[in-house]
Amino acid sequence: MRKSLIAVVSVFLVVLQTVPGLELFLDLDVKVLAGQQTTCGVLHCLEQGAEPRLAHITELTVFKSSTGPGARTRRTVAVLSERKSRVSTLWDGIKVEGTWSKQRAELSLYLLETDDCKLAEFSCQVHIVDGYKERRVGFARLGTDSDEPAASTNPKDEASTASTAILLQLSAMLQQNAISFHTTTTELYSKLHDNIRDLENRVGDQITALGASIARHSAGNVDSTVQNRIDKSLSLLSAMTDQLAAAVEKTNGAVSEKPAAERGSSLVRQQSCVRREANYQVVIPGAGESPYLCDLHTEGGGWVIIQRRSTGNVDFYKNWSAYKHGFGSLADDFWLGNDRIHALTSQGSYELMVSLRYGNISAFAHYQTFSLDDESNNYTLRIGGYDGSAGDSLSGHRNQAFSTYDQDNDKHESANCAVVYRGAWWYNKCHSSNLNGEWKALGNKGPRWLHLSASDPVDFTEMKIRKNRRSPGGSNTGWRSSHARVNCTSAHVKSLPFVLAVALTLMFPETGSLTLMGTVAEVTEKFPYEIG
Repeated sequence: MRKSLIAVVSVFLVVLQTVPGLELFLDLDVKVLAGQQTTCGVLHCLEQGAEPRLAHITELTVFKSSTGPGARTRRTVAVLSERKSRVSTLWDGIKVEGTWSKQRAELSLYLLETDDCKLAEFSCQVHIVDGYKERRVGFARLGTDSDEPAASTNPKDEASTASTAILLQLSAMLQQNAISFHTTTTELYSKLHDNIRDLENRVGDQITALGASIARHSAGNVDSTVQNRIDKSLSLLSAMTDQLAAAVEKTNGAVSEKPAAERGSSLVRQQSCVRREANYQVVIPGAGESPYLCDLHTEGGGWVIIQRRSTGNVDFYKNWSAYKHGFGSLADDFWLGNDRIHALTSQGSYELMVSLRYGNISAFAHYQTFSLDDESNNYTLRIGGYDGSAGDSLSGHRNQAFSTYDQDNDKHESANCAVVYRGAWWYNKCHSSNLNGEWKALGNKGPRWLHLSASDPVDFTEMKIRKNRRSPGGSNTGWRSSHARVNCTSAHVKSLPFVLAVALTLMFPETGSLTLMGTVAEVTEKFPYEIG
């Protein structure tokens, strides 16, 4: 029993001390290099990994992006890996230093040009292999967004330039505050560590005393006095365990305040180099299964995205087989696949969120229940419990079978709605929504939502589902296919930490309740993962 308690305590210590994370930040302090060259700033890309048996870093790369006539390019500045564990070079006038190990990798860029500090866009990418041999890719970017207008060179904009300089100064001050916060947090960890060790020793002493007492009395001769001592010892042991849990919970609460502080400071530093919080997570299952995209942000996160239309780069006028298996790219538009959606929603009660944008209007439609039947029942739609701001344009398709141009299951007497309206949907006679319709097509043939866009196409649509939190067992733990379990739990501090999840999985593998999936990446970057 004592060994089990020590193991659990050790797990908490590992969690508190080794939670990993990719950092990309700009140090604005001026530094003098060899040859009397002075920097305008030093860019740091840093990844501090987990315990070696839980995960290790395989590669760290820094890129520099630039926009030219008619094209946008991204060039590799430097790469660290096991084959190239140390870098010291000069790249395009930028001095680069870096070191790599399996638990820590860092690249530092000494920027000499003012434009590199103020206007250039840099990004950092890390590849990690976790304890399940699954690949995770982390990404961070800082600098000017690709969709933001270029900085003006008009003399009238001098006031804007001065404002930018002030913001950079505020950024440096906030970085100093962050260092102070880190020092305070470290001291808190140290005190907690000492308290846990003290509790561990006290509990160990009680267990030893209890064992000695039991050894002195045979099972048949335990009198009421000994029994009272045993009960008292067990009560004390329980109280100490509660104290330990309370101490850890209090510390987790204190640590969870840090991201909130960083988010507040980012409002001031938007024009300088900042690290972005990712709202999405790519799940890469094993055994050759297609990846999944999770939304960690909307209404508390936990959503598996099953459809997205945002660019029109993917043709959605496809046959039954394509919609059965899924198609598209997580970097762009995609349909997850009716087989996967059915497998997901057959594991319990699920809810659906439809996010829409029409012109300057953003709206949503939420359905408390959502599921698809299997292929033998033509993926019939089961849905109910609408609320939202977009209007209910999907309930009219309730209990309708799915139709494509090569498999007509609608209720129209003469026409194939999928052919007439250039899409694939749960058509009735024919539709009040057609989110898989032809991109930008007018006259009800585009991705339309009647109560928001009338007969016009919307400009953005995203359909996502998660386990219904109001239903029994609705804990958003995902679904199990033949090979993997999809888990869209957020990877932020308030969720179960990565190291703790691995440790508990190793300690209790028979539960099958904790399976880790990989990537956290920014929405605006390209995911190299195809569906289908």
